[in-house]
Amino acid sequence: MGPTAVRSLTFHTNRRRYGPYGDEYGTYFSTSFADGRVVGFHGREGWYIDGIGVHVQQGKVPRSLRAAASRSPSPAPRSDPDPSDVDEEVPYAA
Repeated sequence: MGPTAVRSLTFHTNRRRYGPYGDEYGTYFSTSFADGRVVGFHGREGWYIDGIGVHVQQGKVPRSLRAAASRSPSPAPRSDPDPSDVDEEVPYAA
């Protein structure tokens, strides 16, 4: 048995699915939340990514923050949705 490592990552929102990134192989894990937004990620690494976690701000996202998110420049325009869709997107990871 080899080292424990994150081999694949997929994100789901209420609008669409992003990924999978990597090879879908091994033990499946999923988590979700109803209200809130992803505000950060953390992880553990060695030779590989050994673990990954998500920081979530719970509660309804105020409309002013959703509108600001839709105007933010995208770090990866090829994989991001149309900015007009972002204000209604609710992310969760799988």
